[in-house]
Amino acid sequence: MFVKKMTCWVFFGLWLSATTATAQKRAGPAVNWVRFQQLDSLQRQQPRPVFVFLHTSWCGYCQLFKRGTLRRAEVVQQLNDNFYSVSFNPESTEPIVFQGRTFIFRPTGINTGQHELATYLMQPYKETAYPGLIFLNPTFQPVTGIFSALPYQSFLQLTLRVTDVVK
Repeated sequence: MFVKKMTCWVFFGLWLSATTATAQKRAGPAVNWVRFQQLDSLQRQQPRPVFVFLHTSWCGYCQLFKRGTLRRAEVVQQLNDNFYSVSFNPESTEPIVFQGRTFIFRPTGINTGQHELATYLMQPYKETAYPGLIFLNPTFQPVTGIFSALPYQSFLQLTLRVTDVVK
């Protein structure tokens, strides 16, 4: 009886480790995400444009973009080599200091609201939609904003245009 149980646990352990290794391999390369609070010091070291990915937990298109486009090797390499990338949930309640200003979460009802920083970033585009793909120049001025999940080819072309504009 003990041997049977032990054998089952051994096979379960092997299956679990194989599944985990396969999932990690399938995940592929990852974007090097930074926090808003890090951007000032990073820009002083090496100026780069900034990509801000605005997403929520309930947004299906955000999840598709995150699991599809943002996992493509070409996209990951382009973002990691040429941008500082920030992943931001506009429903987070953590105060954020950005450009010397403290942005906070503003409730709009029971269990609803939006972070002031998201409002600030979307304001030039007069949009409140997710996913938000916002590009800033190295001095944090808006370059462009798209409020839609893009296929990886379109997103890659957009990043190339942004780097050309910022140069």
